[in-house]
Amino acid sequence: MVVNYKQTPQKLNLYAIIPEDAVVGTTTPKPSKISNNYIKWDLESIPPANKIDINFELAGLEKGDFDENDLYIENINPTYVIGADKWEGD
Repeated sequence: MVVNYKQTPQKLNLYAIIPEDAVVGTTTPKPSKISNNYIKWDLESIPPANKIDINFELAGLEKGDFDENDLYIENINPTYVIGADKWEGD
């Protein structure tokens, strides 16, 4: 869940790191990119005091292969974000 607690609309890119051998199933909302090791969403505008639910399914994994979401953000000041780090990838 991405929540905008600021008083202005916010735009950002969200990345979820996934295991390389994972098969990506249903994703909501539709991501802008799915690679071998991440899913990327371009969240164009989150109005003040609103939220966007992000969901994705992974298949082809053994128990314990994906225990925790590693989330990263881009195009927003990372000090405004809780629960995700600044994206340093490509």
